[in-house]
Amino acid sequence: YKSKQIIVNKSAISYLDEGRGPIILFVHGWLDSKETFHNLINELKLQYRCIAIDLPNFGASQVDKSVASVDTYASFLQDFLDKLDIKKYVVAGHSMGGQIALYAVGKNIIKPTALVLIASSGVRNNNNLSKQLVKKISFILRRFIPEKTKNSIYKKIGSDYSTMLSSVHKIIIKNMLQKDVQNEAKKIVTP
Repeated sequence: YKSKQIIVNKSAISYLDEGRGPIILFVHGWLDSKETFHNLINELKLQYRCIAIDLPNFGASQVDKSVASVDTYASFLQDFLDKLDIKKYVVAGHSMGGQIALYAVGKNIIKPTALVLIASSGVRNNNNLSKQLVKKISFILRRFIPEKTKNSIYKKIGSDYSTMLSSVHKIIIKNMLQKDVQNEAKKIVTP
């Protein structure tokens, strides 16, 4: 596929736009890109116009430190849709993209005709006592553990975190992990 670029809020944004028909906006997950949807777009492009975006700070889109939280990504999605003059669409969000979509739809920032969640993140219970205890212990221990060992531990437990993340990605993952979108999800009436 040939990527396109558009300027949204002074940032260069890369996206795919394939097919014809009703529009599906694909929003990728953590450390992913629009290319994650290639196979799905191949299956759908004969019946749908498939738009897959590289969110700011990911893929081939520009780094923009002002877009680094669930709410700023939600607003960005609406700005992107406005820029392309898209009014009627379905949103398909994977992982972090699902978290952003849940928040954006629950807050009425975007108004898709339908919402598709693929292994969505964002439903958390950060008040759990055992989670708080593990968090406090790990905060103390990580000061004494070498970077290489930390990364090995992160990998073994299946964490998306790494000490080698860019500074903006460290901010983004912290913001995403702290944001529980259950309240916003409860307000959704969109199919």
